[in-house]
Amino acid sequence: MKGAEFRPRPIGLPNLFPDGVRGSSGTTGEPGRRILPATPETRFHRILNGLPWSEGKPLDPFNVSDALMTYQDQVSARARKLTPQILLPGEPARLVETRTPTQEDQAFLATIQHVRQAFDILAFSYFPPNYQQALSEEVHDPQTHIHQPEESIRLTNAEKAILHQFTAVVGIPDDPEQFTYSYASIPRIIKGSVRR
Repeated sequence: MKGAEFRPRPIGLPNLFPDGVRGSSGTTGEPGRRILPATPETRFHRILNGLPWSEGKPLDPFNVSDALMTYQDQVSARARKLTPQILLPGEPARLVETRTPTQEDQAFLATIQHVRQAFDILAFSYFPPNYQQALSEEVHDPQTHIHQPEESIRLTNAEKAILHQFTAVVGIPDDPEQFTYSYASIPRIIKGSVRR
């Protein structure tokens, strides 16, 4: 296929399409075989498989965080079926929601958000300084905060399993018994200096 690039699967990730299952574009051609629906786990594997990766080196945590945010935006746009429309003649087109997300859409979006937020909390010290600053401001800056220090995320078993796959691939320690991640663990950074 022209323009396609082979990327080896990071160590530790299972084959997403075992023999007889080839994804959402068609069947294997074998009688009696059908395509399995995508699960949240396989959807998250696609994020990892799409990131640049070199054998023997862990993935960059910032790239993983960015990919999770991009994926969350894409899933949200599809769930809401955002469509460009010109509302007033002469005005630029604006994205308009043409579909109400289903409960399934909302649950999957919540899973993406929980995994991304927990990953950002865990990976904070591995991020570049400018991204650490931005995350710190989201928690501690009264003008730009999105989260409160006392706020935490409680993961489900499925979300924890997905988070563990991400942390394992980037080489960040993650306690398998920890299901709650607190924004209080993100330090306050003031003009490049860390204050706890």
